Amino acid sequence: MFRNVYDRALEMFSPVVLQIPPSQICPYSEYDDLKRFPYLEEEADVGQGSFGVITKLKIMQDYLHPTMRSRMESHSNDDKLLFALKSVKIIADAPVMNMEHDALSMVSRIPKPACANIITLMACYKWKDSMHFLFPFIQVDLSDVLRDSDNKCPGYLREKLTEGHILVEHWLWKEMEGVSRALSAFHNEMKNPFKDVKGNVVALHFDLKPANILVTEDRKLKITDFGQSIIEIIDNESAKDLPHNTSGNFRYDPPEARPSSQHLTTSLKDEIMVSLNYDVWSLGCIMVEILIHLLGKDLHAFDMALAGLKQTDKKPSDLNSGRFFEEPNGLKQCVKDSFETFENEFRNDSAQAEYMKDVVSLLRHMLDHDKKTRAYSSTVTEKLKQARAKFEAIHNNGDSLVVAVSKYGNQDRKGFKELGWRNGAEILSFSEM
Repeated sequence: MFRNVYDRALEMFSPVVLQIPPSQICPYSEYDDLKRFPYLEEEADVGQGSFGVITKLKIMQDYLHPTMRSRMESHSNDDKLLFALKSVKIIADAPVMNMEHDALSMVSRIPKPACANIITLMACYKWKDSMHFLFPFIQVDLSDVLRDSDNKCPGYLREKLTEGHILVEHWLWKEMEGVSRALSAFHNEMKNPFKDVKGNVVALHFDLKPANILVTEDRKLKITDFGQSIIEIIDNESAKDLPHNTSGNFRYDPPEARPSSQHLTTSLKDEIMVSLNYDVWSLGCIMVEILIHLLGKDLHAFDMALAGLKQTDKKPSDLNSGRFFEEPNGLKQCVKDSFETFENEFRNDSAQAEYMKDVVSLLRHMLDHDKKTRAYSSTVTEKLKQARAKFEAIHNNGDSLVVAVSKYGNQDRKGFKELGWRNGAEILSFSEM
């Protein structure tokens, strides 16, 4: 009996040393209620994630295994390292904790370069009456960069595109390309960890918004808050549709996020099914806001228009109430006007003008009201890659006509192809006219 009491006393005075195994995949652990953690200067309620409270804390490096210290090098070199601890109360029969744990566990297996734009899970454990998720603490999120309503975003992170500079070389736009790759990997490329279950892993974030994209001091964007994510393993023949039983941010939700009147009149047992391009709508909304910001346009005016308000109206307490579309007309006029503004931005730069035309075309595809014809994340990644390659070709050759002709050029030199102009603006093969 004395030995048992002695061992329990040691538990209280021997803090857990956090570590990551050689596999680099964050393990799941369960700790006795008497266990203690080496957390210092805890600042509770610094943020509210989905279904959880976030606490800012410090950990001395002595209480971190070398694998953990190595993982934190890109975030800080101080003796005390900053972390964010998300704690979720365990409720009987509630799948939320397991969903987030499963999502983060699989996300930690995503290889580079996609994983560079996803938050790093440092530890996941059950202690007392809660599940706990430990991440590097990152102060700023994308909403701070775009609007900085709390004045906590450093000025260098809010730098816009200046005259003579190139959009594809701006750090924020390059990082958004990375976010699109990360989202595509999350949707389609996660590995099935269960040997006894056959099928492919498909997933949805369900709450993609600027506040859930963190921004590090060295200008890296990180998708975070997988608390509303859904992950399923399906066989290759199954349709890649998932049940929608939650809602994210009203502003960035796609049209199918809210049940139609027809669905509300049917049986409550019927689930709303959504496709893997659900998150693509949200990503498209975010990209529109980023372009408005980078091009030096009035994002506040856009917010007001989206909410159906005039510039002379009193500013509402929450500008997130406006959605990007309206029924039955599709995209709101202010969104369409933004597309036109984007396309007219680089009239004197043929390379950037062509690039922006391709981006706007992609945005229209991403913000397609009909989920059946909306782009998927893999398409977004590929189209952005193609647009960048086209920009570089025009930028290097100095003539968009040369690039357009080369697209239909006679590379095999076995014959000739006839080319023509459509409306004097676009070159096409005669076979496509």
